[in-house]
Amino acid sequence: MLDRVICIAGKNSIAIDVLKYVLEKYSHIKVVACVNRTENYINNWQYSFGKYCLDRKVEIVNLEQLFNYPNLYLFSMEFDQLIDTRKFVSKKLFNIHFSLLPAFKGMFTSALPILYNANETGVTLHLIDDGIDTGDIIAQEKFIIENEYDCRDLYMNYLKRGTDLVILNFDKLLTNNFVAKKQPYLGSSYFSKKTIDYKNIVIDLNKTAHEISRQIRAFSFREYQLPTVYGHLIYKAIILESRSFFKPGTVLKEDLLSIVISSVDYDVCLMKDQLKELHEAASLGDLQKIVDIHNSGFDITVKDQNGWDVLIIAAFNGRLDVVKWIVAYGLVGVNSINFKGTTALMYAMTYAANTKDRSVLKYLVSEGADLKLTDDSNCDIFYYAKEYDYELYNYLINLSS
Repeated sequence: MLDRVICIAGKNSIAIDVLKYVLEKYSHIKVVACVNRTENYINNWQYSFGKYCLDRKVEIVNLEQLFNYPNLYLFSMEFDQLIDTRKFVSKKLFNIHFSLLPAFKGMFTSALPILYNANETGVTLHLIDDGIDTGDIIAQEKFIIENEYDCRDLYMNYLKRGTDLVILNFDKLLTNNFVAKKQPYLGSSYFSKKTIDYKNIVIDLNKTAHEISRQIRAFSFREYQLPTVYGHLIYKAIILESRSFFKPGTVLKEDLLSIVISSVDYDVCLMKDQLKELHEAASLGDLQKIVDIHNSGFDITVKDQNGWDVLIIAAFNGRLDVVKWIVAYGLVGVNSINFKGTTALMYAMTYAANTKDRSVLKYLVSEGADLKLTDDSNCDIFYYAKEYDYELYNYLINLSS
């Protein structure tokens, strides 16, 4: 009889963190991985599960290779393929679903609970059967959907709580020491891919203030999309105390930072996204504009599609006054990195190599920036300094001593 095999199938931090736990605790068991069809082996705002597996020499397999393993334990962690249980000899097939089943089976579990005004949601560990999220429930954890949660906040909660739930129950699953209960039909709901067309999101303004706010929150996931109202990207909706007396959707006031509109009941302040303006200001060294954007309530720590934040951009462009203000107020840590692990200090080094101005580089080191950090290519700042400017390399060696 074949020995036990554990397969972690999926993507993102939940698959990585569960795999990391398994590799540390169950080193005596064969461990393999299945990656999603969308896997590109490149870190972005989420670390790549495939890259993690390659870096740690974890064997990556196709589902077909697992069909005949009688002692297979398969864990679906945001896996993007439907699993046909009839093809597997093993029935020890488990899934973590991002909802409090039986509610919200299927798609869009980070948006729909907000849209439907659910007070709570959760994560569900269940057996995989041949339905869509219909398998018997092994364990659940529920949590409150806070009033300020947007779609991204909900998703990040799912990742953390889902990881914890799987790890908490892992020993029970491996020893078959668990009880699985059938899902009730009361409270059950299902949503297909057709439920939301993300290429054509339209915010319905003929609604109450709370309903408008929920729509904004439900579709606010910066790495994928922000909702648009009157041609502006909106990242947040604030319900005002003032009652609405104009037709819902009427623009009552607009400035560079926001649009105030009427609704069925209360006025709503829609906050315009400021990421582009913020990063342009950091590039140009316009500290006052950065301060104004910060004072408006916008989170100036957010990163762009490359993982660049305001500190990285300021460091890359040698804007010492901006760098000092950001560091002094503790808004972004001096060891900030982009999605490839490139540090703000490395960007400051590039600026120093190109201009001979080492002021930002020197300042970041004086504030505790770590010269020993390496990027995804396992290269540190000294490696790159050698390539750019040997004199600068020696300067860094002296700074580190």
